[in-house]
Amino acid sequence: MLSVTNQILTSNKKELGWSMANSQKFWDRIAADYAKKPVDNVEDFQQKINHIQGYLYADDNVLDFACGTGTISLELANSVKSIDAIDTSVNMLAIAKQRSKDMGIKNVNYMQTDIFDAQLRPAQFDVVLAFNIFHLVPTIDKTLSRVNQLLKPGGLLISETPCIGGQHVIFRFLMGGMAKLGIVPTFKNYKADALSNLITTANFEIIENKTGKDLFLVAKKCF
Repeated sequence: MLSVTNQILTSNKKELGWSMANSQKFWDRIAADYAKKPVDNVEDFQQKINHIQGYLYADDNVLDFACGTGTISLELANSVKSIDAIDTSVNMLAIAKQRSKDMGIKNVNYMQTDIFDAQLRPAQFDVVLAFNIFHLVPTIDKTLSRVNQLLKPGGLLISETPCIGGQHVIFRFLMGGMAKLGIVPTFKNYKADALSNLITTANFEIIENKTGKDLFLVAKKCF
């Protein structure tokens, strides 16, 4: 059974054109500058962390999908049993690991990989965190299906996604131009309602949905 699952995951990666190398190249290049960028609003960020903690339990096993420099994982580590934090960028992970060491956090396991890695097992996690990643994946439906597979029945997806599709056309044009120049990564122009519908279609029940600058969403895997 495991070999069949591995074959399916390998096929999905090829079909999607999921390119760890291309993703890694961009994020490795900007990692140092990204890490130096301060949180836009410390008070709002802390409120968000406190809010997320309200959904977590001390015995939860969590996956942080596209963990970056570990900002979210490190804030939530003391609220859960363990966190597997994955990212394609070696440089991002190096910064996250050093931050974890400096903070004395020992229950976060960092892996350089993507979400289709067969080491991540079906029904392994109570919670999947997906911050600032859904607009960057090549094919959202297969990614959401994989997230659903990794969650235990009733497990939670907690995500936050920039929904550029709801912005003014000039802003979208400028962002598209910057993506072509490699200033920002290639992204999808999702609208909040459309992304919410995609998540519902992927066998999730949305239990919280807040639309502002970004779409913050909590969804439960349906049984």
